[in-house]
Amino acid sequence: AWFDGPWFVQAEHMLMEQGMRAGGGAEDVGFSGSYLEVARVLTGESKSFKGVTPDQSFDPATGNGRGAWILAARISELRSDQLLQSGGLAEAGTYTSSIRNLSLGLNWVMNRHMILRQALVRSVYSDDVFVDGEARGGESALMFGLQLHF
Repeated sequence: AWFDGPWFVQAEHMLMEQGMRAGGGAEDVGFSGSYLEVARVLTGESKSFKGVTPDQSFDPATGNGRGAWILAARISELRSDQLLQSGGLAEAGTYTSSIRNLSLGLNWVMNRHMILRQALVRSVYSDDVFVDGEARGGESALMFGLQLHF
């Protein structure tokens, strides 16, 4: 992770092996994933691992204060071993061996206790996944979340 005033860049890569059983056999299935995230506090506050403290906290009781606004972009990918299908652990057409996500988010840090997160996420599958008989190569979602912390 790297922080410089209102800028934030973070990346991570992971490798994992999971022992799984199907029928009478067991397989060690490999998974890997990575992401890169870039964010900027649009209202100018500094960002750190402790988060962002707004210069002007928003008070929901009075409606005063602007809070802090953060624009974030992220790309991530999760890959799974083909053993999921060949080992009988997943049925063909019900999973994909790789999912790539692209997201763009706008987060409102109202005050040190409340954050409203909004993101548009596009997921692209390496293999078609069948849902109700229809092949899908990906999906899009608009996500919202309210985080409270004390």
